[in-house]
Order: sequence, then structure tokens, then C-alpha cells
Amino acid sequence: MNINQTSTTATAPTTAGKPLTIRGCRMMKKGIKSPAGKYTPVWYSRATLLTLGDAITIYSKSLLKPIPRELGKVQNDSDGMSDYFESDKIRFLAGSPEFAALLPFAV
Repeated sequence: MNINQTSTTATAPTTAGKPLTIRGCRMMKKGIKSPAGKYTPVWYSRATLLTLGDAITIYSKSLLKPIPRELGKVQNDSDGMSDYFESDKIRFLAGSPEFAALLPFAV
């Protein structure tokens, strides 16, 4: 390489220049920040469900940090009587504007 040349490295493409916000919650690749400023670590999964069709499901990584309720109906099927606990999850179905916006995160 010549001394006058600069090396460039390729970077992964980003989504839009401004942050993605859904119903007041800031959506990030590894988490969600609620309007109150609380951060919840999450992971995204895209799948074709038998009864619902194509969907993106967001799972909370922690039992102690719930998904913000501002996003919509959060599902949690924990059963304290049998010591069965699961983290929160929320689904966005294909055709919704949220599904289209979250596609870059669910790869």
C-alpha cells in the first residue's frame, strides 16, 4: 500500500439515520428503552407461526426487566404456583408497520 493511500474498512449497513421509535419506545439491536428511560435487553426472532403466519417476536433476556407495556400486549405465561417462570415476549405480525420497521433487527 502506498503511503498516500488510506485504508478503508467495510461497515455493516445501518437502518435509517435516526433511531427507530415505536409508540415512544426506542428500539435498538440489543435492547429497548422505554419512554421513562428504563433499558430492557432483548433479542428478536422472525418465524412463521402455525396459527398467526409470519411474525417477529421480541423476547426479554431478563425476568427482572420487563418489556415496556407501551409497545402493546405483552405475553408472559409464568406460573408462580408451579415455579415456572418465563420472560416477557411481544409479537408483531406481518403487514403491520412495526413488523416492517423491525425486519432489520430480526436477522
